[in-house]
Amino acid sequence: MRDFDWKGARLAFQKALDLDPASLDSRDLYNFYFLVPQGRLDEAIEEAEQELPRDPLSAWLHFRLGYRFMLKRDFERATAQLAKSLELDPKYCPSYWTLATVYFQKGMLDEAVLACEKHSEISGRGPWGLGTRGFAYGRAGRTSEARKLLRELHDLSRTRYVAPSSFAQVHFGLGSNDVGFEFLKKAAEDRDGTIIHIAVDPFYDFIRPDPRYSGLLRKMNLASD
Repeated sequence: MRDFDWKGARLAFQKALDLDPASLDSRDLYNFYFLVPQGRLDEAIEEAEQELPRDPLSAWLHFRLGYRFMLKRDFERATAQLAKSLELDPKYCPSYWTLATVYFQKGMLDEAVLACEKHSEISGRGPWGLGTRGFAYGRAGRTSEARKLLRELHDLSRTRYVAPSSFAQVHFGLGSNDVGFEFLKKAAEDRDGTIIHIAVDPFYDFIRPDPRYSGLLRKMNLASD
């Protein structure tokens, strides 16, 4: 998957599922790392719906389904599943950044900012949370706060690996699309796993008209043409 060899990934996942068809881990990885990147969202949703009754009190399984509804742009159902996830575990931070994407798409900027702030706080100011929060601040016109987070990411990168996608998010939020694309290019070169859903994630809708976006999909063997 990280080599963008989707045929090889499919064969390896199929072997795992043949060995243990009941393995939730294998099915989830196949769903997240193959079906979703390939845009096979109906299959991904159907599988996630089938798994939820196995543990209806799992915040993760509700998030898992809500995230796929978000990718499908079924924002009402996504919101309902993510809310259920947070009802079961108010500190389940992936649900907050997924909700933030829903809010961005619905034009609910204040709610998106709050969701990004909550995610960042719960995640202990990790790089991904700082990146999404910086994007939200940039889009909200809070540029000084966004730039402060950008500096924090650079400081973090001196002592640990920070995925290029985190830097890209802040620059895109600030409207620095050229720099954002440079970091996305670096993300692909680094095999940054956080961008493997770039072909379907609504978060990236605002850059889809740019030819550099199509070039990135080709680089990742995700172009439909």
